[in-house]
This record gives sequence, structure tokens and C-alpha cells, in this order.
Amino acid sequence: MSISMVLDLELWLNNLKCTSHGIALVMWPNNRVYTEQGYVNGLKHGKYQENTEKGTFVAGETWANGKKNGPFQYADEKTGIVVATGEFLDDSLHNTVKGFYMNGVTQYVKHYNRGVRNGEVISYFDNGKTEQIATFVNDVPHGPVVAFYADSILRYIKEYNMGVPHGRFYMFHRNGCAASEDYY
Repeated sequence: MSISMVLDLELWLNNLKCTSHGIALVMWPNNRVYTEQGYVNGLKHGKYQENTEKGTFVAGETWANGKKNGPFQYADEKTGIVVATGEFLDDSLHNTVKGFYMNGVTQYVKHYNRGVRNGEVISYFDNGKTEQIATFVNDVPHGPVVAFYADSILRYIKEYNMGVPHGRFYMFHRNGCAASEDYY
């Protein structure tokens, strides 16, 4: 099945009103499942899964009433290694979202409330050590942002007030000694 045929099928399914129930399967030419999507009353509902032509898992989502609602997983197309997990609520990221390096180490942990980052955000180096810690309020940094070198030595501390640099900004050399101190 060509991509244009897939898009035509998707458009056709999305245009059905209140009569389409069940699971739509789109197959690769080798008869492996490309996508699987549940429908209720013509709207995407239930499990969605996408695979490569070789059968490698690429994406899994949960839908309700035509919107992404519930857990998701996204994976690397070549390896099938999961690179992101989280949850949607009414098509918006919600609750904890995690990203992963190809080696399985956590790359970031972010917290969302209906698509808006709120709470602590932590990013990590691929060696698993903390790269940066920040707190977000309404999608902007608020409070100290603390960053480290890959060997866990403190790199800087910068304070924010609702997304605007405010207060102190300390930078450190790789040997841990203070490099500079500024104030906003």
C-alpha cells in the first residue's frame, strides 16, 4: 500500500460520521501490520500502534473520542528501542514525560499539566549523570536552574523569575572553582 493510499484511507475513515466502529488495519506489502487503530462512532478510540515494514514497533498511543488520551510510547524506527514515554490528556502532554537515550539511560524527565510544563525538569547526560535541574511554572523557568558538567562538577546556577533572569548567576570552571558571579 502506498503512502498516498494510506492517507486516502485515513481521510476516508476520519470523514465517517457515527457509523464506523472497529479496528482499521493498514498493511505493508509484505502483509505485516503498518498501523492498527480503533474507531468508535467514526472517531479514533482505543489502541493505536505503528510498526515498520520489518515489524519493528515505532509508536503506541491511546485514543478516546478522536483525541490522544492516555499512555504513549515512541521508539526508534531502526532498533525499536523506546525513546519516549508519557501520557496525553485531550491531545496535550500530561503528567510525567520521559525521554531515553538509545542505551536506555534516561535523557529527561518533564512534568506537564495539559500541555504546559509545570514542576521539576531534569535532564541527564548519556552516562546517567544529571545535566540540569530546573523548575517550570506555566512553561517558563522559575527559580534556580542548576547545571553540571558530565563528570558531575557544578557548571552554573542561574536564577529566574517567571522566565526572566533574576538574582544571581554563578559560573564554575571544570575544576569546581568559581569562574564568575553576576546579578540581574
